[in-house]
Amino acid sequence: MDLNYPELPAGPALASQVRKGAEKRIYAALDIMEHQLVVNTFILGEQITICDYYALMLIYWSRELIQISPRYRQLKTLAKVLTTRSSIQHVLKFEGLFIDQIIC
Repeated sequence: MDLNYPELPAGPALASQVRKGAEKRIYAALDIMEHQLVVNTFILGEQITICDYYALMLIYWSRELIQISPRYRQLKTLAKVLTTRSSIQHVLKFEGLFIDQIIC
């Protein structure tokens, strides 16, 4: 929320600082997930878990930051893999989202 609505927690005067803090926290989380995906097929290993679906949600929410950074190749690959699953396609359709809105 701090990334997309930085004015809400502290007001318009501090929105820039709130957004910068949010970006720093998001990049730290994305870095951890990216590292996991360098050594594993999925976040926790070789089997898909709820963590991977949660990661897809985080990828969507932070897609603006991922698009501008070349360092998240594995996260982009995970998003591509997950969006081929019929369950994900069903949810995207239900929510009115498109795959290209998720895959950067």
